[in-house]
Amino acid sequence: MLHNDLPILFADWYKPSHISMYSKKSEIVQDNMTPRSSKHFAHFSDADQRVMSAGLQGFIKWFLIDHFNREFFGKPKAEVIGEFKEICDLAIGPDMVETWGFEKLHDLGYLPVEIRALPEGTLSPVQVPLFTIENTHKDFYWLPNYLESVISSENWKTVTTATIFWQYRKLAELWAEKTCDNNDHVPFQIHCFAYRGQAGTHDAAQSELGQLMNSMGTDTIPAILYANRYYGMKGKFVSGSIPASEHSVATTNIGFIIGRLRTEHPDMSLDDLRFHAEVEFLRTYITKFFPKGFVSYVGDSYDWFRLITEGVRILKNEIMARDGRVVFRPDSGVPEDIICGTLDWRKVEELDTAGTLERAAEWALESAEDEVREDTPHGECGDESVERYFLFDGDLYLMKGEIDWNRHDKTYYYIDGSRVLSYEKAELTVEQKGSVELLYDVFGGGVNKKGYRVLDSHVGLIYGDSITVARAKEIFERLEAKGFAASNIVYGVGSFTTQFNTRDSLGMAVKATGAIIDGQQIMVVKEPKTDLGKKSAQGFLKVVRGEDGELKLVDNLSREESGAEDNELRPVFRDGVLLVDETLTEIRERVAANLK
Repeated sequence: MLHNDLPILFADWYKPSHISMYSKKSEIVQDNMTPRSSKHFAHFSDADQRVMSAGLQGFIKWFLIDHFNREFFGKPKAEVIGEFKEICDLAIGPDMVETWGFEKLHDLGYLPVEIRALPEGTLSPVQVPLFTIENTHKDFYWLPNYLESVISSENWKTVTTATIFWQYRKLAELWAEKTCDNNDHVPFQIHCFAYRGQAGTHDAAQSELGQLMNSMGTDTIPAILYANRYYGMKGKFVSGSIPASEHSVATTNIGFIIGRLRTEHPDMSLDDLRFHAEVEFLRTYITKFFPKGFVSYVGDSYDWFRLITEGVRILKNEIMARDGRVVFRPDSGVPEDIICGTLDWRKVEELDTAGTLERAAEWALESAEDEVREDTPHGECGDESVERYFLFDGDLYLMKGEIDWNRHDKTYYYIDGSRVLSYEKAELTVEQKGSVELLYDVFGGGVNKKGYRVLDSHVGLIYGDSITVARAKEIFERLEAKGFAASNIVYGVGSFTTQFNTRDSLGMAVKATGAIIDGQQIMVVKEPKTDLGKKSAQGFLKVVRGEDGELKLVDNLSREESGAEDNELRPVFRDGVLLVDETLTEIRERVAANLK
């Protein structure tokens, strides 16, 4: 997008006129990009709300170096200034925008700015700058702020995406520690499905670089190309995936097979025709198309639960004979329930200490009563019939009870007694069990060293519809409560997560705070009385690491003080030259170090 357009036009319209507004005695202007607030960020998984630095190197390479060199400095001065003036004259008015600044810039032959930044993969609190930018030549004091629009638009989302997927990474690592023998699965557990929902290919590639910092699984090929070009990964492993079906593949094949089955079984119902046709196609899929290796099959086109109960039993020998894994993908319904079952084992109490089964049932009723009291609004009548699952002596039981309600002085309801109606061993439906347990029923597996069940290596699960950080956490919790290891599930995280954000999700802003005019240091500050939450830092800035290891902003500094050696913002770009060129591998190592 716009790869052949004039880079000095990558701006909002109010920017070109600013060159006329600055004092001509100006010498230096320093801007910074800072996440100012996390109050609109919907993805935190715990109390640690730091932001991950990400994406700046890619922006510097493709725009500040490649694009400027090719489309501005690499073209005749008359051509680029003529194009700039034509656009300005048509939109703003003839000769309303001065061009002398860009004429001087073209004569200079490079971008006279310095960018100092936190290393990518670094975590820092909100209100701590991720990078600063200032001019290195006195004639170009207007340039840092002129670049604000493009700097903001090309950097905020990669930072936001990296911060989001850091939350997923933390969850995956946490539950690996709790329920798994190792974390070998974690790099591939949070897979990216977002490409089709992003705002174009450039957006997908650039944004999902933030995902690749935290994961080695993506279906977005352009994100790999972006890492190859701008993060030194050409010829190296960036990210993996596996062959996977989609609904069009499944349903067209199933529909074709149904045509034959109808002639062979004219009395068969449509549901049965679909089922048997799907089993036939799946057999072909795993024995002829992909007889070995990992392969994913989307199985909810018609009857998901019938497929992973009856269908997989029919195909069990073929699946177990493969050298590889068949990963089943449900793609509709409530993810937590489809994977873990509608019975939430976090609410199932073990009541052996009751002594007798009858007493355990009474305790279960008391728990149900407490829940009804909590859920019933004051002054209203609550449920009269209650159910409660509980464990006794290793078996699962279902208690059914009845609650009596009364009214005090005809003003409000209260519980006036209860009784157990029945308790018996529970027979769970397929919906109550959920996919992971149903596959375990058919294929078995093992129990790891921490006591959690792990599916046989020939089968697996991936869910890729409407996954969020909160849902991933919920699924991990419910798997743990069911006694299953976190490694049994892979998440396909799509644009429901990556696009559910704006620049304001982390309050990302590029603002000027320091300036020098005619030798005088100006401590620039914005402090609106109508909203003091928008008060900015002031003066020249640096970031230091405190005694607790946390990064902290130090502002109100002179330009000389901001350049001190203890500034964690290291020079990465100066006068058209990239000073730090890191590979994605190096950045991933820094991300992993955040876990220690």
